[in-house]
Amino acid sequence: MEMKYKTVPEGNMLRIIALKDFSDVKKGQLGGLIEKEDNLSQIGDCWIYRKAKVWGNAQVYHSAQVSGNAKVYGNARVYGKANVYENAEIFGNAEVYGKAGVFEEAKVFGNAEVWDNAQVHDNAWVNGNAYVWENAKIYGHAIIFNNARVYGGARIYENARVSGFAQVSENAQVFGSAEVYEAAWVLGSAEVYGDARVCGRAEVFRVARVCDNAEVRGGACVCGHATICGDVKLPNTTRKYHITTFIKNNEDYVVFFIKRKFHIISLSSNIEEDISIIEENYLKNIQTIRQIYGEEI
Repeated sequence: MEMKYKTVPEGNMLRIIALKDFSDVKKGQLGGLIEKEDNLSQIGDCWIYRKAKVWGNAQVYHSAQVSGNAKVYGNARVYGKANVYENAEIFGNAEVYGKAGVFEEAKVFGNAEVWDNAQVHDNAWVNGNAYVWENAKIYGHAIIFNNARVYGGARIYENARVSGFAQVSENAQVFGSAEVYEAAWVLGSAEVYGDARVCGRAEVFRVARVCDNAEVRGGACVCGHATICGDVKLPNTTRKYHITTFIKNNEDYVVFFIKRKFHIISLSSNIEEDISIIEENYLKNIQTIRQIYGEEI
């Protein structure tokens, strides 16, 4: 195998020096610092640039690049055509690959993986067992952790948090100080922002919005053009119910649908119990919804 670089000692590390031209690297060019030759493959166009460092059991291979003041260490892997640069850090058992970019002050660590065309930058963190892929972007001071999944064209930014087994996908956005966690799912072109919380098995999709101090929990499905805002806390029911309207305080009514028909009930009522009654009435073909709940649409 033809070697593409050699090393010379520098402090307690090794400075790499190119032995031939490849990619944008020229023969004789000084590269970054490694602890051992296992840190940088002799095969492919991968390279560690002048100020970057790779040590421990970390590996850089294929056509990946590590540059700026970036650091890769622990058991981390950077490969494919991934680019880690500026002051970014990849460590633990993390993997960055495909055409992913991690830059500025961002960190990817734990068992996290970032791949495809995903980007993590600013001061964002991706850690735990979290995955970020496709064209997703994580930035600002956002944190993705636990077993969270962010993909599609999703954007997580500012001080937002996505954790647990939550998923954010398609063109959804989570920002401000909002949190999406447990097994919640935000998708479509939905937005969750402010100090809002989406948790349990709740879903927010299409062009719905959850904002301010609102909490969407349990079996709630916020969809269509619905907006949940103010200090609203939707009931934490295990049953699924679909919110399709604007709700701004706890005295409002909920417009939801079940079995292809829309209904209104008071937000202060027991939605789980109400849905049970509605289902029972449908099964018996009893048209008493208007009398019990005030109005049928």
